[in-house]
Amino acid sequence: MAGEQVARNSWLSLIGLPVAMLGSFLVGSFAGSLAGVGSDGRAPWWLAVILIAMVVVLFGAAALVTYRFCRQAEAAGVPSAMVPAWIAIAVGGLVVLQNLVGYLFA
Repeated sequence: MAGEQVARNSWLSLIGLPVAMLGSFLVGSFAGSLAGVGSDGRAPWWLAVILIAMVVVLFGAAALVTYRFCRQAEAAGVPSAMVPAWIAIAVGGLVVLQNLVGYLFA
């Protein structure tokens, strides 16, 4: 029973990814509007660095929580316990890469 519960918690912790996406969107939009960047303008480099760092922090926190629950499931002997952690790390990395490439080639 304990193994099933920690396995379920590790998969449920992936809910942090949409929360991180929404948070980064809201903070990015707010910071862009405060800096006076319109929807068609390019953000200054310093704002892009701050926003990409914020995305790293938000998605890193979501991945860290998922990783913590996955390690508990692994300790409980659940097979393939680390799959949600690798999903969270991959999605977070892709979002950061997308934002970085999107800024550089915009």
